[in-house]
Amino acid sequence: MPGIAHSIAKKKQMARAEQEKAYVEAMKEYHDEQKKPESERKSRKAICRDVAEKWKAMRKPVTVSADTLRRRLEGGRTCGQFNTEQNAWLSPEEEESVVA
Repeated sequence: MPGIAHSIAKKKQMARAEQEKAYVEAMKEYHDEQKKPESERKSRKAICRDVAEKWKAMRKPVTVSADTLRRRLEGGRTCGQFNTEQNAWLSPEEEESVVA
């Protein structure tokens, strides 16, 4: 039985979640590369290309930007994280205490 139809907003939300998973994978791969000797390391662009190709092979095409990866590695936040922090009435800890 086929899955249910999703709204456009839900499709975008699911695509952002897939994109975020790809960036997490790219950051992990970058940290693994940093453990290698400098002469054997891959560049950020090569890592991004490899991760994007891997996700494309899984039929989940995502774009992994080297500039965004650099920002994330330097501690940058996603737009969603920023908006959650700025616009939330409760902090995540307060939400957990209210729900629990």
